[in-house]
Amino acid sequence: MKITRILACRLGCFGYLLATVLVARYAQGQHTSLNDEYAKGATRGIIDFERPKDAVQLVGPQGSTLVPENPKIDCKWTFSDGVLTASPKWDSVLTPDSYQDFRMHVEFNVNNAVDLPPEMNGNSGIYIQQRYELQILNSFGVSPKDAKAIDCGSIYQQKKPDQLVCRPSGEWQSFDIAFRAARYHGEQKSQNARITVYQNGQLIHDDYPLKRQTGAGKKEYPDALPTKLQGHHNQVRFRNVWVQRLSLDKYPVPGSDLWLTFKGGEGPGKGKHVVLIAAEQEYRSEQAMPMLAKVLSEHHGFDCTVLFSVNENGEVDPTLPAPFKDKTQHHNIPGLEHLADADCMIWISRFMHLPDEQIKHFHDYFDSGKPLIALRTANHGFMGGKKYTVKGRTVGLQELLGGTFMEHHGGWHQESTRGIIVPASKAHPILIGVADIWGTSDVYRCHNEKSPFPEDCTALVMGQPLLNLTPNAAANDKKEPLPVAWTKTWTGNKDRPSKIFHFTMGSAEDFANAGVRRLTVNAVYWGLEMETAITADSSVDIVGEYRPLAAGFNYDKLGVKPQKPSFYK
Repeated sequence: MKITRILACRLGCFGYLLATVLVARYAQGQHTSLNDEYAKGATRGIIDFERPKDAVQLVGPQGSTLVPENPKIDCKWTFSDGVLTASPKWDSVLTPDSYQDFRMHVEFNVNNAVDLPPEMNGNSGIYIQQRYELQILNSFGVSPKDAKAIDCGSIYQQKKPDQLVCRPSGEWQSFDIAFRAARYHGEQKSQNARITVYQNGQLIHDDYPLKRQTGAGKKEYPDALPTKLQGHHNQVRFRNVWVQRLSLDKYPVPGSDLWLTFKGGEGPGKGKHVVLIAAEQEYRSEQAMPMLAKVLSEHHGFDCTVLFSVNENGEVDPTLPAPFKDKTQHHNIPGLEHLADADCMIWISRFMHLPDEQIKHFHDYFDSGKPLIALRTANHGFMGGKKYTVKGRTVGLQELLGGTFMEHHGGWHQESTRGIIVPASKAHPILIGVADIWGTSDVYRCHNEKSPFPEDCTALVMGQPLLNLTPNAAANDKKEPLPVAWTKTWTGNKDRPSKIFHFTMGSAEDFANAGVRRLTVNAVYWGLEMETAITADSSVDIVGEYRPLAAGFNYDKLGVKPQKPSFYK
């Protein structure tokens, strides 16, 4: 058989402050930083021993696409007649691409190095993401009593295979692997990696959690790495190696009775996660945010999570007052830790007094460089509590968002708002397809002579107060239009620029208007630098029934009462 040396260019592998025990359970409870319960079973039911159509062949009859781990040394791996033979030296090969979640098939044939100790005889391994080694060794004949976590099929030095199914050297064997990568909130691991392995058609690891890297594996961190076939001074042979990229997340956030999740369908936003926050007492955001989440998920493909301010019973409760009279009162927004994994945040809150550990999630997001869409009362969204500082300097929401509530310019609950597109901004991506903007919320004054409209902000829409709460009302010509929608860039402690869209409309009744919805949906695309996916005719149609209640504080008259989050699904 003619052996041809493989050229280097052809090789490659792979919370309400916690005043009672009950509230503490809601705010923290099972939602700890490391939550493996959500991931359990993620790698089961995947392996069917059939090659999927979308598999990528890494070693096959036509050659090998694996690349040297270290291109600076002479690669000794060879390929002939569909078989890749490992180097007799200490050099390894990698998959040319990195894979987070995947299924992999590897056929291998160990050599019999009788002159070497048992732990070195036929030694090789599959280093999943270069971190976790699935051991290859000539372990035929090892008894269950004598088996160790270094024998063939072991998770190296961590776990023995559940059964010993090795074949003798010279016979072809196989590993079928389903792997789900570790999950992270920012840089903190939230879920362990998991792996299911079949050896020669027999289950040897059943959705095993990989709590750390093995042996000489690379350190765990959020980014995926290639997978490695190890060269370990044994000429182990490989054939028919393929990998299939998977996505083993049912949803980016575990389910809970304290928030809502909406799995994205098909659309440009597929794979992106938007967190929407409804935490105010006046404008019925508890209705608006779930409706908007449905629009984003069903029409645009975004995974959406809606977080709420809840009471001690875990109910969405707009009747909980701002802490004007009782400075010790705290609010509770469970699930804020999931902002760490969000791609975009849509936020409306009003005078929330949050525990330090909750408001810190906002501050971390402000530093993240990720887009922020702030609605209506967000510019006075907090009251008391831990301050946001940037490099030792306290930064208020006025500076962050480019304006703050100063007074009701339009008549409060008496004058609606007609949006007028700023001519100089008509080509802005957020305004694509926006033809009509109207809502019952009044125009806020967010700037004055002392604090003028900032130079680093770009006005997109001016708000003209109307004489009453109907869309055809005449303009109140005694009141000039003021900015109600603008963009800016914010850079926090990590020197990462965030795109910000502040829209001072945003009541539940406002969102009954297609223009208000389209502005907000377009802002998500713009913030994520997906402007090319914005089209004038994309759907912003309401999904299902939407009957928004009027804004205000007369809760009994308006029909506002505490409800479980599922009420708004």
